[in-house]
Amino acid sequence: MNEYKKQIPNILTTLRFLMVPLFWWAFWNPDTVFEGRMLSFAICATAGVTDLIDGYLARKYKAISTYGKLMDPVADKLMTLSVLICFMLVGYIPTFFVAIFVAKDLILCIGALVLLRKKDIVVYSDIFGKAATYFLSMGLAMTFFEVLRPYNMYVLYLGLVVALIAFARYVNSAIKNLFGKPSE
Repeated sequence: MNEYKKQIPNILTTLRFLMVPLFWWAFWNPDTVFEGRMLSFAICATAGVTDLIDGYLARKYKAISTYGKLMDPVADKLMTLSVLICFMLVGYIPTFFVAIFVAKDLILCIGALVLLRKKDIVVYSDIFGKAATYFLSMGLAMTFFEVLRPYNMYVLYLGLVVALIAFARYVNSAIKNLFGKPSE
């Protein structure tokens, strides 16, 4: 039974990958598109909750795996970028905002792969990365609701600023790990 419990976090991560195309379908399906797109919101919220649960269970059951370390952030990024892109396409979020997040995430993914291949290092989120995720998640959740849309961009911009701080910290850490010295 204990070995089964150790698989739950990876199963939840895999389910989050499956939620991404489901989110796209719900967001654009004419039968589910009504004010607020509640089905797509529910899918997005479920993905967020499963992310919290799988992290908790992985620590509780000491079930931290290579798959989880690598795929958990990828599943999260795919869902977040999907939501950003959908909101951009319907005009709720400016294109430049999404472009910054896409560029940042691509650079982070490439950097993470380089660190993993060259130094066998997996980069973990710090407090700034977690705060950025929180503000971005709250801002995106607000975007689903028309009444909150005038305010969502304040929260999203706060998330962007914190995400750029986290990005600078990750880049500095990557340079230290790759070259053994801090960036200048």
